[in-house]
Amino acid sequence: MNTKLLSFDFATEEESELLSEQENKNKRGINVMVLDDVLEERMVCLKKWKIGSGEVYCLMTHWNSMVEKRGLKSGEEIQVWSFRKDDEDEAHRLCLALVKLATC
Repeated sequence: MNTKLLSFDFATEEESELLSEQENKNKRGINVMVLDDVLEERMVCLKKWKIGSGEVYCLMTHWNSMVEKRGLKSGEEIQVWSFRKDDEDEAHRLCLALVKLATC
């Protein structure tokens, strides 16, 4: 997700700082709960990389299995909505909801 195309940056200042850190030459990530279009939840690692003059958010661990299970194809458009959820592990956990857009 190119940050220039987002309506707003959903990461808090603390999350942005964490995502900018490196760990053994690798970008650090944060676990986010992703809710798909059939309301199935998965924990996915979110990372942020600088590419050229911009930055992009990338969904990593378990993302490919979600794509396969939901039958998403290259070139299809999805919307990504962010929200916060209080849970046992962390107050105000960052969550993302994916909505597959219908084709005409």
